[in-house]
Amino acid sequence: MVERGLCTGCGACAAVCGRKAISMESDREGFLVPVVNRALCNQCGRCDAVCHLNGERGIPAENRYFGARAKEE
Repeated sequence: MVERGLCTGCGACAAVCGRKAISMESDREGFLVPVVNRALCNQCGRCDAVCHLNGERGIPAENRYFGARAKEE
C-alpha cells in the first residue's frame, strides 16, 4: 500500500480484500485511511494491484488532484 500521506482514501484496497483485512478509518484530521489487520492479511497483493497510485497505472504526482468541501461556511 502507499504511504499514508499519499493515500486518497478511495477505499479500493478495502473493497478488493477478500479477507476483510483492511478497514477504512478516520485519522485525527478526519480523512479516511486504510488500516490493515496483519492477523487477517495473507500478503496476496490485491490491494497493491488495485491502488491507483501504485505500479504502471500509478498517477504521476503532477497529475494528482484533490478536492474537498466544507460542511460549514
